[in-house]
Amino acid sequence: MATKSAEAEPDLLGALAHPIRLAIMRAAVDQFSPKQMADSLGDVSLQLVSYHVRILRDAGLLKLTGTEPRRGALEHFYRASPDAASRLASLGKTLTSLSDDLGSSPKPKGGTRKKAAAKR
Repeated sequence: MATKSAEAEPDLLGALAHPIRLAIMRAAVDQFSPKQMADSLGDVSLQLVSYHVRILRDAGLLKLTGTEPRRGALEHFYRASPDAASRLASLGKTLTSLSDDLGSSPKPKGGTRKKAAAKR
């Protein structure tokens, strides 16, 4: 039976499956607003950063740490959730184990698909 952490791993993989989200997580050690992150990333719009922040927040990797009124709106501030590092470390161990398992699996007997197709 799969453990709860193993069941959450596909969600984590999906949440991290974009270069912008990886960049956000690398910077999430410090508190940030999506506006600050968009400025920091350069050629990324505020709307796009907000979208990716929402995905990371919904996956439990980012936590809302506060809000502040700015220009008639509320600016939201985020940082990595308290358990983000341990969840990512667990995911890393799972991926390492999978890689080890695949690397040590016996090579298939016979030829490759290309060789088999060439014989036809």
